[in-house]
Amino acid sequence: MVDILAPLSKGLLELVGVLSIGLIITVAFLDKDNRGEIPNTKITNLVKKFFLLWLFTLSGFILIQIAYLLDQPLTKSLDLTVIRSYLTQTSIGKSYLIQLVLLLILITIPLRKILTSYAALILAVVAIISPIFQSHGSASGSHGLAIGSLVFHVIALSFWVGGVFGL
Repeated sequence: MVDILAPLSKGLLELVGVLSIGLIITVAFLDKDNRGEIPNTKITNLVKKFFLLWLFTLSGFILIQIAYLLDQPLTKSLDLTVIRSYLTQTSIGKSYLIQLVLLLILITIPLRKILTSYAALILAVVAIISPIFQSHGSASGSHGLAIGSLVFHVIALSFWVGGVFGL
C-alpha cells in the first residue's frame, strides 16, 4: 500500500505546489489593485486554501515517505520521535522542514497588499525548490549543473502551468 502511495503523494504534492504558485502569481501580477491594495478577497481566500492544501499534502507525504523509507506500515510512522528525527537529522527531511516552515509563514501572511503578494510569491518559490537541492547525488559528476538546471526548470514549470491555472 505504501509503495503505491509514495509516488502518488509526491505527484500530488508537486501539483498542489505548482497550482498554489499560479494563484499567487494571479494575485501579484494579474489582479486589479486599488492603490496597492488587493480588492479581490475571493482569490486571496482561494490562495490561502491552496496553501493549506499544500501544507496538508506535505504533511501526508512526509508520513508516507517515512513509512516507505523504514519499510513499515503507515500507522507506525505517526511516532513523533521518528518524524522529528526524519525532519531534523536527514538532509531530505531538513529540506521538507524548510518547506513546512515556509508554508506556515505563507498561511499566516495577510494578502491585502500587492507588495505582500510579491513576498508570498518569493517564499512559495523557495518552498517548492527547497527539496530539489537533495535530488541528485553529490558523488555524480556535474552535481551543481544538474541542481541549477533543475531549479530553473521547476521555477519555469511552476510559473507556466501555475499561471495557466491562475488565468
